[in-house]
Parts: sequence; C-alpha cells; structure tokens
Amino acid sequence: MHSAALEAANRSRDARFLSKRVRVEALGRKGRLAEISKSIGKLALEEPRAPGKLLNAAKQELEAKIDARLAALDNAALDARLENEWIDLTVPAPVLARAACIR
Repeated sequence: MHSAALEAANRSRDARFLSKRVRVEALGRKGRLAEISKSIGKLALEEPRAPGKLLNAAKQELEAKIDARLAALDNAALDARLENEWIDLTVPAPVLARAACIR
C-alpha cells in the first residue's frame, strides 16, 4: 500500500489529484493507513510499539513525498506561467493613432 501511494504521488501531474486523491486515500481519517493503525491497536503483541513506529515512519515518508511533489508541480506551473506572460521591455511601444475628436 505504501509503495502504491508513493508511485501514485510520483506519477501525478495534477496537484489537485495528488492533494485530494492520494493524500486522502492514504493519509486521511478513513484512509488505508488509518485502518492499519486501528488494526494494530487491536492486536495483542508483545512489542506493541514496533508496528506503530513503522506505520508512523511510512506516514512521514509519504507526507514528505507528497509535499515535495506538490512543491515541484507548483514550481513547474509558475515556470510555465512566467514563460508565457513575459514582456520584453526593450521593444519600443506601439504608436497609438490620435483620435479625431480630441484637439
């Protein structure tokens, strides 16, 4: 599950998809990792902290990967916008025709 969520985060080209789908499905209150956390609490283990530590490490790694991917997508969107919206200030301004009614 962890590797599937990481793969989805890497493949995502849309920030909304990444934020809503991947983050909510994996890390949300009703997500897969929350279900695993609940099931760990029900187990009678000699060492109850070990699975919890692994789960928390997986959550932190996934959150970091999603945040990094969101930042990369935001930067790419900003770069594309800046590339398309630039103005060359060295080019002379166009000459405007004078209106006939203004004297």
